[in-house]
Amino acid sequence: MDETQRDTRERLLDTETINLILRDYVKVDGRARLLGKTVNKWEGKWFPPIGSEVCAFGNIGVVCDYGIQETEGSVFWRCLWVRFGSDLVKAIESEVAMVSDEDKVAQDKEFKERLVAAGKKVEQQKKERRARTVKGSHLVDEMVEMASLKYTVDKKSSFYKVTGSLKGRAVYVAVKGGRVDISGFDTKNDFCVARITPEEAKKRHLGRVRGQMNFTMPDNSVMDAFANILKELNDG
Repeated sequence: MDETQRDTRERLLDTETINLILRDYVKVDGRARLLGKTVNKWEGKWFPPIGSEVCAFGNIGVVCDYGIQETEGSVFWRCLWVRFGSDLVKAIESEVAMVSDEDKVAQDKEFKERLVAAGKKVEQQKKERRARTVKGSHLVDEMVEMASLKYTVDKKSSFYKVTGSLKGRAVYVAVKGGRVDISGFDTKNDFCVARITPEEAKKRHLGRVRGQMNFTMPDNSVMDAFANILKELNDG
């Protein structure tokens, strides 16, 4: 290993890991000597330098160091230490191949798919946490989907604004759930609604809000009431 390779290795591995690899080399080499075995050399013309990308075990990794691997039947081989993300594994010549453009495209596609899946998982976990702490948060998507069928829905930073054909009327659905404000009109729907007087709205800085939905009621009742309130955006 020349000086350039050593410098590259030190950029890829911390001192503790380099020492662990060195101890592993001494241990496996000592066992080969004890058994009177010869370490098989890398026979191919292509020998990956430290820092190069290789394809092994179906993934693309980076060569970080060299070592010795014992396989079945106490056969010893020159090997590579290859890093795949946070994992560092040994790979002998028969397990390693040069990286093709197809390999890179496939890994890039897989990475993007994993990233999307991870994002969806995180978002679902957030929704589940909100559902445990914020009443009605699990109904937000259903409410927005219902409203989008016949009404105009504008997403703001913290709420969805739903409007119809009657000017001055709007229904505001909190993005994180737990709150639906009825603004600009007194709803005819008395079920699942807590009415707010103009005086109370002024005191609470709610502007033209004249009612808020009650999420302590059963989900089907809340959604039925929401559907009836939406109708009033077009029909006074």
